[in-house]
Amino acid sequence: MINILYNPKTSIFQRIETLIRTQGELPDNFVPEEREYRENELRFAPGAKEGIFGHHASGNAEESGFVETLQEYLELKPEEALKRFEEKEAADFDIFSERIPLTKELIAHAEEYNAGKVANLAYCFVCKGTKCETVKLGLSLMALFNFSDNEKVCHVLKNIGYCEEFTEYVIMNISDWEEQKKQDFYFELAKKLKGWGKIEVVEDMVADTPEKKEWILCHGCRNSILNSYLAYVCATKCDLHERLKWGNLTEEQLLGATDIIEGLLDEGPCKGISIMEEPIELMMNYLEELERHELNVYYAVRLYDIQDYFFESELEGHADVVLKAMDLLGTMDNNILPAELAENTQACLKLARAFNVDLSEPLFELMEQNFEKYYVYGYYLFRTKKLVGEFLELCEARVDASKYPKKMSDSLGLGNLGEGVLMLDMIVQYMDKYPLWGKKLVEICIQSPITRWRNMAAKTLAGWVKLLDRPLAEIDRDLYELVKTVARIECNDGTRERWEKLL
Repeated sequence: MINILYNPKTSIFQRIETLIRTQGELPDNFVPEEREYRENELRFAPGAKEGIFGHHASGNAEESGFVETLQEYLELKPEEALKRFEEKEAADFDIFSERIPLTKELIAHAEEYNAGKVANLAYCFVCKGTKCETVKLGLSLMALFNFSDNEKVCHVLKNIGYCEEFTEYVIMNISDWEEQKKQDFYFELAKKLKGWGKIEVVEDMVADTPEKKEWILCHGCRNSILNSYLAYVCATKCDLHERLKWGNLTEEQLLGATDIIEGLLDEGPCKGISIMEEPIELMMNYLEELERHELNVYYAVRLYDIQDYFFESELEGHADVVLKAMDLLGTMDNNILPAELAENTQACLKLARAFNVDLSEPLFELMEQNFEKYYVYGYYLFRTKKLVGEFLELCEARVDASKYPKKMSDSLGLGNLGEGVLMLDMIVQYMDKYPLWGKKLVEICIQSPITRWRNMAAKTLAGWVKLLDRPLAEIDRDLYELVKTVARIECNDGTRERWEKLL
């Protein structure tokens, strides 16, 4: 049976089209191309390179280094050019850097290129490519032409746009579509996408119907990257200000409005609440609406975000917002935290300190039931100083040392480290105040090729030495000899200094 989620012999477009036709959308585990990464090579989520650089910087070179190669390809049959590109060029090709200078070259010297050959090559690369860069190159070339009346090409674009790796390139291609057709397609895409593709599409959507405004209010902002990327866009397009003034929101509408509020308050990646008109009135209207609903953990975290933001604000009326948020928090039932801990772990742990609620025991129970899901919250046990020994014993029992490589490298530890390999540095970094607890975890980190892990092990050992006021050789001879061995071959200067101080 052919695996349509990933089959290197089947084109990316064919797999996407089959899944859209049979399932209506792409599953979360769809992989357009499986590839091996070099050590320390940056890995991007689908559409992330285009999204990050598109929002924050320019990622395009001034001149294309691909022009001569493209001219050679145009002398071949499209299928022959496709085969050559995927065998020789695709692995090191970066269309994001090439697309603007390449298209500028083609437009500036259009008379030197056979338009039909360029179009045929582009269509072949899009429909038959098995590599992401192949499809992106094809889409970049296809955008030079107006295919809005070609239903065959429109069908290809509509399907391939559902994969967020290619959404931005599809948007480039449909700029010439009739406006209503284009907007309807944006809406269909937006309802199925979750990440960078959704961000791009919602930004370009026009809220020209009550249905679209309602969808933007309820579902437009939430995405798998950061709500802040879409918060201002959605607040403007759904008329959030007016909607909150009217009040009487349904639970679905309030959840959507809360997503937007969350994003507006997080002004790290882009502007939000600071560029909204009448932000104090907006927040007071939101809080008054929230008062009419039953508080849950998600709402409570937003109340703290509002309180923190406006506590530092110099806007007239900011104190009223802070006091209103505090009053609402005072009405929340603390028993909701252990009840929602399994589903909203991070939020519950954030609220636990504020409500003076200890979640150590229910959290540890969750770790015993599903260690791989909940071990990352071990920092909370170190913070409360409860069940730390039990947690570290659980870690040592669940960690298979044979799965962790023992070699020297200056690796950044990017991406998936392998099945069953846990991020031990997330635990070891907190162990400096617990001498000789979790020794097995420290030993694994000392010998790890990931520099960050070795540094966390060195930090922990330095903490033990300081706390016990004894040299490492006296605290544990085995650890001392291990550090001595690793120090001889350490490739990172800063980490070597840490080892030498311990010796």
